[in-house]
Amino acid sequence: MNDLLLAMKSGLLWQLLRVCAGAVLLFLVSALVGAVLVMTKDPPAAIPPAASTLAAVSIELPAAAMPDGGAEIVERPLFWSSRRPELKAESTEPVAPVSGRDILDKVVLLGVFSAGESGGAIVRIEGERQRLMIGQELQQWKLQGITAQEAEFVSLDDASLKRVLPLEYAEGK
Repeated sequence: MNDLLLAMKSGLLWQLLRVCAGAVLLFLVSALVGAVLVMTKDPPAAIPPAASTLAAVSIELPAAAMPDGGAEIVERPLFWSSRRPELKAESTEPVAPVSGRDILDKVVLLGVFSAGESGGAIVRIEGERQRLMIGQELQQWKLQGITAQEAEFVSLDDASLKRVLPLEYAEGK
């Protein structure tokens, strides 16, 4: 064992042990100095944010973005629990009487489409599909308008007579 200690003192192992002991001592001294500085120094003062970063910015949307000024959105917010579908106003316009020989009795509304300013309906008349554009005539009726759920026809004989065809949904397909 004496021989080992002698070899350590004179050799490379002794120098390595000295370096490790010095590194541990340096670490302990720096940790002690850091702890003293943290305990004795005051933290830096907070810098308040600039007033311009706290001001709300007013956003002006172009008139084309919201033609009605967004009044409907403000009046009926999307995520309110009390929000309900809008009730349709009852129409006081006369509706054409249903007769067995009217062409609209044989018409089934399959779909509606809209492209910019124009639109129309896809109908089935006696098993044959046909596209009708708004304003197009079908015997004594003219397609006056469409909504997402129905198509409205007006009589060519009497403009006060109107018929509304509901959209036919495919069941189980």
